[in-house]
Amino acid sequence: MFWTTYQSRDNATISGDIGQTQNAPYPLNRCKADLNTKYWFGRSGAAHIRHRIDGINDGARYTIFTRKHTFYGTPANLDYTVEGSADVASNIITLHHGATTADLIVGMELITQSPEVVFGIGEVINSIISETEIEMSGNASSNTNTHNLFTFRFPVADSDEFLPPTTNNSSFTPDECESFRDPALWGDYIQVKNLVSVKANPGYNSPTDLADQLTQELNERTDFQKYDYPTESAAKDFIRREAFTFKTETPAYKVYNCATASYYSKVGYNQWSITGGSWNVPEAYQYLSSYQNIGIKRPELYLTGLKVNGSLKGEGDYTGGFTGDRNGLNTGTEIPMGIGESVFVSGVKWTKENILRFKDFFDAQSSYPELFDYTQNDTQVNIDETRFIHMNLYDSANGSGFIPALADAVRFWNFGANVRSPKVPEFGYDLYDASVSASQTSYPLFIDYNPANENVSENDVGYTDRGFNYFYDGLEPNYNDLAYGFARKIRVQTTESTVEYYIGFQFTKTGNKIPDHFFHTNASATTPEPTQVLGAGGRTFGYDWHFTSYGTAAMILYNGNSNVLGSSFASNLDSTLYRKTYRFAQATGEPATSLDPYQFGMYLGAETPVISYNEEQQRFQLSNLHTTEKIGNIFDAGISRNAPQQKTPDNPAADDPCYKINKRLVKWNYCPEMTPYDDNFNGSGTVNAETAYISHNVGIEPWSIMDAQSGLFIEDWVVPEDLWDESLIGIMGYRYEQFHNESKVSSRQTRLKAHGANADLHNINIITTNANVSEGDIGAYQMNSVAAKMPTPVLPVATTPTGENFTPQGRYITPAVVVSPVNSVNITAQRIPSKTLRPYYTIRSDIIAEPNQVLGGYTSGITMPIVAITNKANPYGDFLNGFQGQITFTNTIDRVLTRIRCSIHEPDGSAARVDLNSAVIFRIDQEVNAKLNLVGDLLQSKDKQDQLIAQEVEEPLLEYQDLKYDPKELFE
Repeated sequence: MFWTTYQSRDNATISGDIGQTQNAPYPLNRCKADLNTKYWFGRSGAAHIRHRIDGINDGARYTIFTRKHTFYGTPANLDYTVEGSADVASNIITLHHGATTADLIVGMELITQSPEVVFGIGEVINSIISETEIEMSGNASSNTNTHNLFTFRFPVADSDEFLPPTTNNSSFTPDECESFRDPALWGDYIQVKNLVSVKANPGYNSPTDLADQLTQELNERTDFQKYDYPTESAAKDFIRREAFTFKTETPAYKVYNCATASYYSKVGYNQWSITGGSWNVPEAYQYLSSYQNIGIKRPELYLTGLKVNGSLKGEGDYTGGFTGDRNGLNTGTEIPMGIGESVFVSGVKWTKENILRFKDFFDAQSSYPELFDYTQNDTQVNIDETRFIHMNLYDSANGSGFIPALADAVRFWNFGANVRSPKVPEFGYDLYDASVSASQTSYPLFIDYNPANENVSENDVGYTDRGFNYFYDGLEPNYNDLAYGFARKIRVQTTESTVEYYIGFQFTKTGNKIPDHFFHTNASATTPEPTQVLGAGGRTFGYDWHFTSYGTAAMILYNGNSNVLGSSFASNLDSTLYRKTYRFAQATGEPATSLDPYQFGMYLGAETPVISYNEEQQRFQLSNLHTTEKIGNIFDAGISRNAPQQKTPDNPAADDPCYKINKRLVKWNYCPEMTPYDDNFNGSGTVNAETAYISHNVGIEPWSIMDAQSGLFIEDWVVPEDLWDESLIGIMGYRYEQFHNESKVSSRQTRLKAHGANADLHNINIITTNANVSEGDIGAYQMNSVAAKMPTPVLPVATTPTGENFTPQGRYITPAVVVSPVNSVNITAQRIPSKTLRPYYTIRSDIIAEPNQVLGGYTSGITMPIVAITNKANPYGDFLNGFQGQITFTNTIDRVLTRIRCSIHEPDGSAARVDLNSAVIFRIDQEVNAKLNLVGDLLQSKDKQDQLIAQEVEEPLLEYQDLKYDPKELFE
């Protein structure tokens, strides 16, 4: 592959084949929201007939899935060591100290043990019981401690165990072996979900402090991990370990393995495709490793779809051809349908379990209205009244069989070439072989869906009777008699004495018949049976696991190198400005080593997620859950050229965040779907001097917002509704219903706005963030042909440079919109946070007598009563001051206080976190009954002496008139 290579995927062979799909899906299997036609552009005269069907690049979000058991070479070359223990006479190894079974595989041999050797040499893993338990093929001879090391390796003889079978190691034919060579089926994909944990430090935290702390936790980086490798000179007289790259991660921003030009190559694909004879096993594994991590545009559709077909109906893996799982469901050969019939008989038994597998898949479709831009039987389908399944275009095979409804008479079916190719899987196909027609893919089949019946159970509907017939066109559709909104109950007599009920689908909203293109001529049809037939040879349907199936848009991760040398943009290899290579000792005589294989990882997630507190709104906000688009630099920035003599300027704002519309490519990150990179051209005419232009790359969907390189979806807060208000996210003011609104349709593709109905996040259950695209930006979107802004309040459109004798004609130049700086939208809490969870302290003391003791709180044994309450709402400095309280206690018995015990508690009764500088001061008031009218009391006394004293006090003798005194003596 190279930057300026033209490719086709519809009218001719692909130039620069790297193992990608060779043919395009036919129009009836194209989702308009996922695939579009890319024509060769800039041709003089009529448009070129050659073109390519490509995935639409419109800035859509893809969710990452990873493939289990992916190897970057022969598994026998990989050793895995775990730490664990074994018990005598037991065949179980229990892992300890963080070790897990994630990298272990059934069949691995135990090659070393230390310090204790307790298993025999050559013992293998029989089964993996759990994440921490392994079952071995033999028993341990003695006990070990929990620190024993066990090292496993896959047997060399079984090095191709995890590749598709060949004629050498199986009984399959070459064609059958080819049918298994499909990355979408060869392995299981699981959605990548990372648990990101944050917690608040205990104690008094302001909202701003908490926001800063949580943001730091989300962005806490690991130490740099260098990847160094042994290198040597060509003469092998020098050896040096050279670090070629490194990585560092945060909880929100991690490295995922991706395809490289070295592994995702025609060479690797050729080895992967070999079905017999000798093959290079490591190269086959390396090609398959390119599919380890993939992006899926509609993960809910994929995950619920995987359940539709049910489990495999047989032993072994899917290569046995049994129905279920990735082989799909099959109608069987005993209930075929003729053209024009209005009800599809699935052959799937009428049970609640079987019906609900379809229901979950149909419910997921409601989140994606773009899937319903489709015409069936000349009728536009719609999201309110239809749903779809996948179905093969052809029956499984030609053949014959005994038909019970015809007294076991033999019937033949011969559709000629209109049957499944032996080179393809049982269900669907991903078009890797150019000799295989695109008719071998699956196709969408839209069926009736009645939302008014979505809660009607399988026991609450009637049925239509097919009777005991081979062909029967009298089945009656009824839009108001569908279980769970879609399932028509079909009664079928399968033998003289046996009746079965099957799931059926109908089509009253799309022409009231099964689409004609699913029917084909049976050359062996018997009169008066129909000749245009579906299902005589068994028709496979359900959910197609392939990447080409309708609605399943998928992509691989790729490192962006155009070839194994990582060559810079150029029209040919000799004119490149730089390559990603290494020469030992930087010596000219040493061979160049490609660094492409060492660019095996890609950062995905949120580069700098932020949790903030808005002082004006007094609410917490989440932002930057996406890694922003950058302004970037053209590939040759800073490099000087001789012809013409010029230096491409280096943009100092290259790392600034932005969003782009009609994105122009900087020719640094190669993508086959963007080729050819021929957007730059010079034009001139009689009036126009020669001018440089950049036209629109037709690989990018016009007027699409590109604002993120990757990001994080918040899938789940891992907090149940009944504990939400007590959790940190609830305390911060976010409401459960902000992220869990099951009554509303939500799509991962929905963009959040920075204003308006952001309180309920537009009812999006799985959220991320995006750039804030302001209304104020729109007026500057209109530009002329050289990207000069022409602000105007009309709808922006593209321009075509023209003029007298101007060449080249017809080039289409959309406005290259780049808006920077740009901020993230905020996910704002619905309510203000609970700033004080425990708004007061309770003071407890035994100063109050026991009969008045008060118990309370979560902790038992608190025998001291509450004597005071201190409000936390008015902190002064780093102290909380509780002044004289309003609680007063009266002591009613004589007591002697020798000591006082006192404690400070939270409202729930638990001990408060206070330091030794805290103090509690008690004020004790004693009441004294003083006699304030002493004279009156004495006069009323019956004692004569008391009365005399009272008289003297009342009329004192003034005996001091003649008293002589010296003032000096008084004041000295």
